[in-house]
Amino acid sequence: VLSSVLALLFVVLAFCYTDALQFKIFLTLVLLYGACEWACLVSRNMWLRGVSWMLSALALWLGIWFVPSMSLEMSSQIYRFNFYATVIMMLPIAGSFFYSNIFFFYRNTFFWLLSGFCLMFGLASASMLLTEYGEMPILLLLCLIPIWANDIAAYCVGSQWGKNYLSCLSPGKTLEGYVAGVGAVFFCLIFYYMLFYMHHWTISILPLLSILFLLISICLSLVLLIGDLFESALKRHAGVKDSGYCLPGHGGLLDRLDSLLLLFPILAYIMGGILA
Repeated sequence: VLSSVLALLFVVLAFCYTDALQFKIFLTLVLLYGACEWACLVSRNMWLRGVSWMLSALALWLGIWFVPSMSLEMSSQIYRFNFYATVIMMLPIAGSFFYSNIFFFYRNTFFWLLSGFCLMFGLASASMLLTEYGEMPILLLLCLIPIWANDIAAYCVGSQWGKNYLSCLSPGKTLEGYVAGVGAVFFCLIFYYMLFYMHHWTISILPLLSILFLLISICLSLVLLIGDLFESALKRHAGVKDSGYCLPGHGGLLDRLDSLLLLFPILAYIMGGILA
């Protein structure tokens, strides 16, 4: 618990008290460490690990330093292509809800090399879009809070009362945990609306807003779940329980970022299209 609190305080300070260049450097270093964990999971072969890390490093350079400087129309096309590639890679995850032997899709090492590039680019580019075109890095933090709430609620409820398992890729993912995660995201959205639109809040629109926020919560929680299961497939490929050991009691950095693997490429695609 202490390590997670300290890590959260460190992230909040990094988001709130850094300028644009400092935040780019901070984001690059954090994701480079995540790329190291990814490379170690891809293969035991040192040469393939090096290739994986270099591909991920290239993706981070493109997503953080190069593509944001391009024209909005050109960058939106790149975000769209990366979004399609990410969705195609994760399509078999949906089959894991119904078919117990779906893991054979994910046994190829070269598949994980390519997916590392696409996912690191998605994480980097969405983070930059949320900070470059928002008021400040705090916008990215506000987007992360419902995601963390989803993870915490799903883990606590699923570990205590979960009985209906959702996927063969991760025995820890249960229907009860998913429903708890949906509820956590729903209350975060309601809280945000009341906080930022207090003067426009009326009882008459509450039923409509509740339905809208519930649909968003269901879809968002499903996207987070698929990203989580994708990282679980990578860990099964590597034969390990955690992606690393940098967070005592919580595993590695990728174990904390797994929910974002599909969400952030989608965010980059949507925001890139809107801005273009």
